[in-house]
Amino acid sequence: MQHYFEAFDFPNNMPAVWKQHFAFAQELGTPIVIGEIGGDYNGADKTWQDWAIPFMKQNGFGLFYFALNPDSKDTGGLVPKDWSLPQQGTPEYDKLQALAGLPSTKVFTVCPTCRPPPQSAPSQQASGSATWQPPIGAVDMVLIVAVVVILGVVWLNRLKKGRRKGDKVPTTSDEDLESSCRPVPAVTNTTNSLD
Repeated sequence: MQHYFEAFDFPNNMPAVWKQHFAFAQELGTPIVIGEIGGDYNGADKTWQDWAIPFMKQNGFGLFYFALNPDSKDTGGLVPKDWSLPQQGTPEYDKLQALAGLPSTKVFTVCPTCRPPPQSAPSQQASGSATWQPPIGAVDMVLIVAVVVILGVVWLNRLKKGRRKGDKVPTTSDEDLESSCRPVPAVTNTTNSLD
């Protein structure tokens, strides 16, 4: 643990720490995105996140919150272990509430085809007890979009690395093409035949 997390004035000491380490870059016109922030949202971690998230919003920093999935051992996730909707009073719910005030990407603006079509409930069956359920839940949709975005980023990074490793695309020169298109001289039989 860094010493500034144990300071007597924590978390009020953090603006100066962040400015010394990286926040100064914003004054130079450089956008700042925190690559990973997250935690179990209990005790000192909650105190820190309750300071850090509003500070980032106030200063226009972007962030990636870790993790959505509930099986991260050191941070937990934004959804419970059963992937259900977080219930009020749980760390997952409190994390989402803390993040709710931040600006975010409107997924359906970026990807209009990702929006599921409006559904109407089918007519009730003769028993009258059947209720319509959507084919995919909101959490599932968010996960699908997240996976697609991550796969896209990984693919682009691999594509870029591939270009760096093999900057030259193998090609055939005009000279090689001309030599491969020249007629092959006829082969004559130079051995004596015994006929």
